[in-house]
Amino acid sequence: MGFLEIDDEDRYDLITAINDPFSYLLYVEQRASAIHRLHRALKKDGILFLDIPNIVWILKNYIEPQSIKATYGEYEILREIKHEFDLVNCIMLHRDRFEIRKNDILLDTVEKTHLFAIIGFPELDYFLKSTGFVEIETYNSYKARQSETLSSSRIMISVRKG
Repeated sequence: MGFLEIDDEDRYDLITAINDPFSYLLYVEQRASAIHRLHRALKKDGILFLDIPNIVWILKNYIEPQSIKATYGEYEILREIKHEFDLVNCIMLHRDRFEIRKNDILLDTVEKTHLFAIIGFPELDYFLKSTGFVEIETYNSYKARQSETLSSSRIMISVRKG
C-alpha cells in the first residue's frame, strides 16, 4: 500500500522505504501525513528507514546524463535520460526513453516519466522530530556502519519511535 493509505497502529517493528518511494510524495502535506502515519504504525521502539535521492546534492554536482547503448543478441537498446527541475515547486522530472532496434530497424520506443519531490534533510528532520521519532541517524550509502554527515547523492535515515 502507499504511505497515505497506511492506517495501522502499533503494528510494525520495522518499516523501510528503499530506493525512492518517499520521493513520489510531491507535496509537503503528503510527506507530513506519511511521516505521521508511519510513526503511528510502528510499535514502541520500532525503526523507520528512509532512502531517497539527495537532489540538492545532485543539483550542486549536476552532470547531464549520457545516453547508454546495450546489445542483447540481435537487439540494440538505446536509453536516453532527461531531467527538468521545477525549483519553485521543488519537483524533479526524470524522463527515460528507450529505443529498441534490430538490424538498424526501429522496432519500438518506450517512454516513462517520473516526478520526484526535491526533499532536503532539514524538512525530514523537522517532520521526524515533531512526530516523535528519536535517534535520527544519517548515512551516505549501504556500506556505512555508523551515522555520518550527509555528503552524497543519497539521503538515508534511520529513526526510532520514542
